[in-house]
Amino acid sequence: MNANDPSDTDLAWRGYSGWAMLPSFVVCIALTVTLLTGGWFFDDIRGIGQEFGSLIFFQLTAAIWIVQILRLFYRGSMYVYRLTPRFLFVDRGFLHNPEPPVDLAKVTHVICGSNLLNRFSGVGWVEIVATGEEPVTLTGILHPAAFVKMIESVVGKAKAATG
Repeated sequence: MNANDPSDTDLAWRGYSGWAMLPSFVVCIALTVTLLTGGWFFDDIRGIGQEFGSLIFFQLTAAIWIVQILRLFYRGSMYVYRLTPRFLFVDRGFLHNPEPPVDLAKVTHVICGSNLLNRFSGVGWVEIVATGEEPVTLTGILHPAAFVKMIESVVGKAKAATG
């Protein structure tokens, strides 16, 4: 069995859902409000000069949002989870080391979960545990319970095919 077989049928392509970043967007909004209103509460800033003090707060706010948007674009375009009849391929982009494919015939169990804020948007994580391998966690999955059911059905077929 060659894990790099391009003729392997794709059963599912999943990626990172932007809704998974909802908690960090809430934090960014809170930081933005704090920074943009912070100048009113710090007398030391007024001593620097009104324009210069305000400029510092605006630059910090711009930096926060630029980093957040870059994180969203990177995760949304680079995180790919590809399910085939024999393997699960995980690609997290050029900033992460390549991960070996998960042999579905060796999977012992698959679980999913979510944090409190992401439950409202239907986003969570899926963890796949295989014999002799490190657990693999797929983050930012939209409707993780449905994906777990799909993986479990493919795992059953993969185990039956290998005997």
